[in-house]
Amino acid sequence: MNVVSENNEVFNASVSVQTIEGYSGLVMESRGGAKGGVNERNTDYLLALEVILLRIFKLNIRTIKVFLVSKNALKIWPSMAQRALEVEGSTDIKLSPNTKELKKLICKAQKDKKKNPNSQGGNPTKKIY
Repeated sequence: MNVVSENNEVFNASVSVQTIEGYSGLVMESRGGAKGGVNERNTDYLLALEVILLRIFKLNIRTIKVFLVSKNALKIWPSMAQRALEVEGSTDIKLSPNTKELKKLICKAQKDKKKNPNSQGGNPTKKIY
């Protein structure tokens, strides 16, 4: 299903509810391709992530965990605990109404979570759970 904004704008960002290793949660598909290109996929990932974080905050949930769940991540890190993203030194990510800043922190954590931590670059819009 696609994420819908507070203004009923349908984002090009796909999410689903899945069970992974016995845990149920919301999975956000990775971004790929150029906007308008033939391989365009989830180009509104960043907008959708902000909307999702705000909705969770409005439910009075104050901490979440975010895990990488791409096929590659499942191969590199065998357990959910190893795939957890760290924000500000913790895998318990504190929510706040400042979703723009929180989105940046989560995307930075995605970018930094890679097989070789010393390598350059990194993807800030990976498949997350």
